[in-house]
Amino acid sequence: GDVMVEELLKGFQPNSRANLHHITHLLSSLLNCIPDVVLQVIGSNKQNVDLFFSSIIDNLDNGSVLDFFVSLVLAENCVEGNVRIKFNGLLSEWKLLLKLQQKIIKPQTSDELAASVSDALSYLVPALTSDPYGSTLLMPLGESTIIDSLIECGTTVSSSLGKRVACMRVLINIVGMDRLRYLDSVQDNINNMADVLPIIHKQLQKNFSKIRDSICRENDPCSDPKRSEYSSTFSYWRFLLVTLIVEMHTIGEYHILVDKFDSYLWKKLTEVFFQNSEGNMYHGLVCRLFFFAIRSNNEKVQKQIFIHSKFLDKAINFYWINPKASYCGS
Repeated sequence: GDVMVEELLKGFQPNSRANLHHITHLLSSLLNCIPDVVLQVIGSNKQNVDLFFSSIIDNLDNGSVLDFFVSLVLAENCVEGNVRIKFNGLLSEWKLLLKLQQKIIKPQTSDELAASVSDALSYLVPALTSDPYGSTLLMPLGESTIIDSLIECGTTVSSSLGKRVACMRVLINIVGMDRLRYLDSVQDNINNMADVLPIIHKQLQKNFSKIRDSICRENDPCSDPKRSEYSSTFSYWRFLLVTLIVEMHTIGEYHILVDKFDSYLWKKLTEVFFQNSEGNMYHGLVCRLFFFAIRSNNEKVQKQIFIHSKFLDKAINFYWINPKASYCGS
């Protein structure tokens, strides 16, 4: 079985002409039938891990390869615990999550591949959070490199739209794992992100100005000029930036981030709120930030909302002008 696995894995090499769909179908079947053998072949040494995983990651824009990659990392059917521990140990030394992050921001990476790598990370992080063997693989998230690089790429004008969106999606998914902190009080539940998330939050707070500046750009460089008369102010990318800020405002920590808001940010959030009547999801995000600010009991922030940005005045005026507007329900 090990010879067959090794030969099939060569199909991911750049000089191979193998059909990736057939290769991954056969490897997935072997991973289900003899998972320990597959893990032992790939994880026999550091050279094999680098060789095979690098070539697999280069082909993640193929849907079949993406599914196999996720199944391989999680190895849910592995029988021998020692095999999984050794396999994850080598992946941890190789810094799998860091390699995936580097693939997203690499200039040569296509938008399609960046999106697929983002999908892989967005699925692996939650799965590894509750995996008994997943803690070692999540350790690189505690280093500043991953978070800083994702924010830099996700907020830089020179980055393509696909890469910006991919970076934001990964960050939102990682920060969203904070909800699992409530598992700490439940017996037998595993939360491998408990020690890492506070570090991630500090890194995000350190980079808050970059997120703020991206939201406050006069014109959204990622918007679709054909979409609507307001398209220059709004896009899916800007929506993700606001979503990230909302996710950063976790229960009991309103005061930490709301205090970093300024009048210009609230004015921009309010401006886009009333310019995009069809953006119910965005409206919901802004209203959550609005209530975060109210609950913070921060007088400076509340003045920015009610006096400087005139949020309530505008909401009332818009309601009287057009009671049927979708944002009036917010």
